[in-house]
Amino acid sequence: QVRRPAANALAPAFKESNHKMPNPRTRIYNAGLKLFARNGFHATPLRDIAKEADVSHGLLGIHYGSKEDLLRNIMDTTIDELSARFDHAIDATEHLPSQDAMEGIINIYLAWAKANPDVVHLWAACANSASMAHISGYTEAMYSKLINANPKLRDRFLADHGLSLTDLVLLWSALFGLTHSLATVGPISADLGLADGGPDSVHPWLDALPKLLVATLIGHPGAEKKKKKD
Repeated sequence: QVRRPAANALAPAFKESNHKMPNPRTRIYNAGLKLFARNGFHATPLRDIAKEADVSHGLLGIHYGSKEDLLRNIMDTTIDELSARFDHAIDATEHLPSQDAMEGIINIYLAWAKANPDVVHLWAACANSASMAHISGYTEAMYSKLINANPKLRDRFLADHGLSLTDLVLLWSALFGLTHSLATVGPISADLGLADGGPDSVHPWLDALPKLLVATLIGHPGAEKKKKKD
């Protein structure tokens, strides 16, 4: 007589077989983002992305066509995600003083950047690489989204503090550079065995950054002169 295993002995295997993996398109997207950010766009062949995503080269081509198509999809998704976060905050900032509201918008960006270091690293690499000039429009769109996240707040903030649009561009450029450094330092610190490689452990001052940047911008001599002139 053949002994059958108890029903509960089969339960773990049954549960595991029902565990759903991300769909192939999502796996390809995540693999491309990871490898582009860490190895560089040009240094990442499609076969490496397919291997990382555990899909065939042919399936990768069906979903994205080419490396450029995958990169553009990552850029579009990033802009859409940031747009959704900023749009969600518009109502919450209307009643706040413009300085506090601007700090809140920066905090939203920082929270997104801390959660997506590979995206930040990839954006910065694309912005600073002459060989990536063919996607410069995406970089410009990213900056535009940051600067014009909330047009009403932007105009109110500039008027309240005697600032120009150039001042705001400089603020976001500085912030983007800092978050790129954060995205770079995190993995490096992990490789060196420093802390846990996470952004919070590497930069405990990050939470104070919005207040510091906005206060510095408001207090710079050009702003003071313009306010007195007005």
